[in-house]
Formats: sequence, structure tokens, C-alpha cells
Amino acid sequence: MTKKTMNKLFLTLLIGILLSCSSDNNDTEPEQNSILGTWKIVSLTSNGTEELQDELDYADICYWTEVYTQTTVTDIDFSGTDCTTETVDETLPYTINGTALSYTTGDQVDVSLEIIELTSTTLKLQDSYEELGENYVDVYTYTKIE
Repeated sequence: MTKKTMNKLFLTLLIGILLSCSSDNNDTEPEQNSILGTWKIVSLTSNGTEELQDELDYADICYWTEVYTQTTVTDIDFSGTDCTTETVDETLPYTINGTALSYTTGDQVDVSLEIIELTSTTLKLQDSYEELGENYVDVYTYTKIE
């Protein structure tokens, strides 16, 4: 084989190796960044029973959203005959530690929810608590709208 043929063969092999390599960079986006955006409530179950409509009727709203920024979460209620009247319920600082999302309400109640699902389109938060001697597990399911 001539030197010219060897160089072509080597160059072809090198290009083939370079093109077949994929990035091994498996960096995943931290959960806190994944949660950023506007999430609309689509389901609320309490001990496995759908309760969203009862909750909406009780609050006299059509639905609510939660808007997450890097440091705060804002609850916005939508009401009115055409469901376009927006009322900011509250804006609170929050933290995420592993799967625990925590904040303190305006009434100084510490809340810690478990993130049980977080994808680009779905957010599920679980709240486990005891009330009047009974244990409850509430699951809030949101869909991302922004």
C-alpha cells in the first residue's frame, strides 16, 4: 500500500470513529429548574377519591394555576362566568430538597409536599397529613401550560 492510500484509509477510519461517538454527558436538569413555569390543576384526589370539582366549587373558582420561578411559587385562581378573572392568592418562597417541595404559607403554616412525578408536561405533588385522627393522602396533578 502506498503512503497516500494509508493516509486515506486512516483518515476514513478516524472520521468513522468520530462520527460514531456519542456524547456521554448525562447531566440532568435539577428538579428546581424543571419545575419552572405555569402549571394548571387537572386532578386532586384525596385517599384515591377525585375531589377537584368539590374543591373548586367550595372556593367558587373555575381552576387554579401555580407559577414557579427560581425562588417563588404564585397561586393564581381563575373565576368569573368566562373563567378569565385572575386573582393572585399568594406568592411564597419555596425550596426543593430531593423530592421535597417546601414553603410556609401566609398563615405561617409549614407545608412539605412530595414531588412524585415531574416531567416536561406533568407535575404531581403528594400531601400526607392527619386531621381529626384520620390519615389523608392528597395528590395534586398539574399539566404545564407555559
